[in-house]
Amino acid sequence: MSLQLGANFPNRWLAAPQEVRRQFLRDLNNVCLLLDPKTDFDEWQIDQIEDPDHIVPMKTNINTSPNQDAAKVSLPVNSLVALEQRLLKQADQVIERALDPIRAELRSWIQEQIRQEIGAMGSQG
Repeated sequence: MSLQLGANFPNRWLAAPQEVRRQFLRDLNNVCLLLDPKTDFDEWQIDQIEDPDHIVPMKTNINTSPNQDAAKVSLPVNSLVALEQRLLKQADQVIERALDPIRAELRSWIQEQIRQEIGAMGSQG
């Protein structure tokens, strides 16, 4: 799997505020946990609610004051929209690849259940 983050990603990452980086890593970890078939969703959800550092995502205004450092200058809204779309597309690809083995396993299980039901119907009739 290859993720194209750009040549200057380390600089952009380090220029991001610590809280933004922390929340991003928490969100990424949550996605990984939710993709794990062993994760109990109800338990995960309770853990999220009880977590004192839990942050509910919300839209915020982009700070574009002239006093900002050059490294922290916000992108224009249209660039942010394009970035979001690109990242969501990449996330969809990652999710699809992660779900492929689960789909195959589920398909096999369903086929076996159908065969058993057909077999049971055949032996009854």
